[in-house]
Amino acid sequence: MKSVKVTILFFLVFCYSQLLIANPVKENKILKIPYSEGTTTAPDIGFQKNEPARFEIHTIARNETPYSIAKQYGITVEDIYAYNPNVRRFNRGVRIRIPRWDASVSYPSSAVSNSDEPSDTIDNDSILDVFSEISCQSPPADEYFNTTFNVALFLPLFIETNYSMNRRFDFEDYTYSIRETLNNDAIIEIGKDDDMFVGFYENSEEYLQFYEGALLAIDSMQKKGMRIRLNVYDTQRNPETVRRILSSSEFLNTDLIIGPVYPNEQRDVSAFSALNQVIMVSPLSTTDEVFTNPFLYQINPDRDYLFSKTAEMVIRDFPNSNFIIFKTGNYYNTPETRMVDLIREKFNSSENNGSYFMEYDFRANGIAGLRTMLSSDRENVIFIPSSNEGELSIGISNLNNLAKEYQITLIGTNLYPQYGSIQIDYFHNLKLTYVAPYWTDYENYQTVNYIEKFKHNFFTEPNNFGQRGHDVTFYFLNALKNYGRDFRNCLPELKVDLIQGNYSFEKASQLGGYVNHGVSVITYTRNYDVVRKRIDAL
Repeated sequence: MKSVKVTILFFLVFCYSQLLIANPVKENKILKIPYSEGTTTAPDIGFQKNEPARFEIHTIARNETPYSIAKQYGITVEDIYAYNPNVRRFNRGVRIRIPRWDASVSYPSSAVSNSDEPSDTIDNDSILDVFSEISCQSPPADEYFNTTFNVALFLPLFIETNYSMNRRFDFEDYTYSIRETLNNDAIIEIGKDDDMFVGFYENSEEYLQFYEGALLAIDSMQKKGMRIRLNVYDTQRNPETVRRILSSSEFLNTDLIIGPVYPNEQRDVSAFSALNQVIMVSPLSTTDEVFTNPFLYQINPDRDYLFSKTAEMVIRDFPNSNFIIFKTGNYYNTPETRMVDLIREKFNSSENNGSYFMEYDFRANGIAGLRTMLSSDRENVIFIPSSNEGELSIGISNLNNLAKEYQITLIGTNLYPQYGSIQIDYFHNLKLTYVAPYWTDYENYQTVNYIEKFKHNFFTEPNNFGQRGHDVTFYFLNALKNYGRDFRNCLPELKVDLIQGNYSFEKASQLGGYVNHGVSVITYTRNYDVVRKRIDAL
């Protein structure tokens, strides 16, 4: 007999029924929106005949159409389309070019540029800030009543590979087993060991959870009256697969792109996003594309930002303390060097009020020598500059032996709870404190309701991926529903309750996109609680 979680086998039912498989993309389809590799702004269209002397920039207002705009400026609809070939949808907030052939013609004052220099292209700022004049007032309730938003979800599900690995699985018999056990235990006993479930390919089970979380978010938004068409694309972690998906004519109607997951898959999607002014979300990884694509949102803060916030937190929250860098090995030229440098820099530039900054070599001097550096009348704040689980386990174990004699706060990272070799008791005894981009409050009623809903639909509890899939999808669908497709400048006003903590986006660069800076301080207390404090801005 073999015990198998329902969530694992349920995935195979999805594969068998092809519920996750997007419409196949035929070979040799033509990409209808032209762009060159690596392009992130609209290319020069290079008109050769009847070029206007200059262009004016018009920001489309609510209820304006190409016809009404053409009538306003005394041009034709064909002119608007001809000189704005990269604009797919003439929505509110989009900025378009209005050709001017004769400087003597009178144009509306609101649309005339103050510059007298002729130009046949829109400058970069005009292209990159197409949403700068958008009103963020919520539209009338019926504005999007008949609008169906098209959402593209890119995930490395490896559907065909998983199905092939488990092709002996009896789907008909299993579906019956699910029906018979829905009201019983979440574990099904299945025989025929050799003919049953083999396993998932790589870590595709995690992305199945992400997909399931996204489904629940879509279900919630549909119950609010939002019309959504979800297209799920199996990237198979292959950039060429992604390029074939982008070449599909159906993809041109996309209103929101979530994914792909891996940076090597994101380049072409980012170019499409920037050129066609479609919001793209990087849900799990950091990406260099965020520095050049103004329509890209990165959910994960980068490591340097987390280090910087950790250093600020240490200086702010632990005045008049002993700061000790607890060396368990040679950490120079590692990422942790940056953390040490930031703490030292902020320590030297702040009013220390009697605080001390010291460095101790545990490998050379053992734990006994540390006693001479620890203070008995003030907090000892200790950071171990290592990400090696073995080194951390030894260092934290030795510090734990001193926790009854001294007040010690261990500064860590959001990776610490994942280290299985370190006892949780040690974290509480040492009051582990770290900055994290995500944290789930399991006492929050919304979190409890979501977990119950997930278990009811997918027969298992959501892990981090299941929670992230919900939050990313729910947040950006709310943005679409509240502000329409052009919501970049409106997100500061968007208030959405999420499972893993609220998002707070900041510009990654002047010409780039946005990175989530919504982080939390997490503290393990000696009474075995884990508490969170929001620090969106320090």
